[in-house]
Amino acid sequence: MGDNHRLGVIEFKGADDGSHSLVRGARIEANTGAGTTSWENGGYDTDLEFYTSLSSTESIAFHIGASGGVTSVNKRTLWVPAASFTPAGTNGADKEAVQYHATDAGTLDKLSFDKDTGQFADFSLVMPEQWNGGTLKIKFYWSSATSGGGVVWALKSRGIGNGESFTGWGTAVTSTDTSTGANTLNISPSTAAMTVANRTDNTALIFFRAERRVGDAADDHDDDARLVGVNVEY
Repeated sequence: MGDNHRLGVIEFKGADDGSHSLVRGARIEANTGAGTTSWENGGYDTDLEFYTSLSSTESIAFHIGASGGVTSVNKRTLWVPAASFTPAGTNGADKEAVQYHATDAGTLDKLSFDKDTGQFADFSLVMPEQWNGGTLKIKFYWSSATSGGGVVWALKSRGIGNGESFTGWGTAVTSTDTSTGANTLNISPSTAAMTVANRTDNTALIFFRAERRVGDAADDHDDDARLVGVNVEY
């Protein structure tokens, strides 16, 4: 029995009233995984795939791997507040707390990125078991003391495994956003999909570096940009 061999399928079918023609609506499929040896020796991994249909288009809803890990088409996110960032050792963003309203709103840590000098701040994550090593998208949550003008945010990353040293960053992705008002929350558009450099398994420690691209022509907001946190979609 070879890799990716179909072991069995359960199909769910139905027909319109008055019709004898059955149409498949969904199915569950079991397949052998890669790297198997022999079925008799219990060496075959087995995956399950769940498919659904919208009109006549079928798509995979989620996949359960042999180890029990689940990969879903549904998006998941991780919120990383500014309190979890560390300013870079060189040209680090300024870290402090801002009380947005004395009586009816909370106090937030923020990272202040200068309008003239490129500054940086880092955080790290071990991704959840459900992550399949795919690309990530980032939204930046931020504010400013003034309104108007654009800020160009950027993020890059690198995964490091056991016994490896930190040797550099992957390719950065960017998002440009406009300050909507003084001391109001701004939520940037999502970046393009970012591939984590070096390692993308969910045991790796992934380093991230955020920056404000002050040299970009679209970054024309004439004030510090206060980063409140980032939302990481995987």
